[in-house]
Amino acid sequence: MPKITSKQKAVLEAILEFTKEHKYPPTVRELCDMLNLKSSSTVHGHLSRLKLRGLISWEPSLPRTVHIKKEVMKDVI
Repeated sequence: MPKITSKQKAVLEAILEFTKEHKYPPTVRELCDMLNLKSSSTVHGHLSRLKLRGLISWEPSLPRTVHIKKEVMKDVI
């Protein structure tokens, strides 16, 4: 896995945890709540950087489509 910050790792872990518990991915606002962040733009920034590194993907303009790529899953756990 490419080198990521501890906060980016926390975002990956939050996505994984939420998805395992609810069987669908979290919204940006739910990630904010899970990570105790007030600004959704901060979460968007983390998500954008993770996407640029090829660790996650999502469908633009659709809710609840963010997911961790399969090859990254084993490194997150």
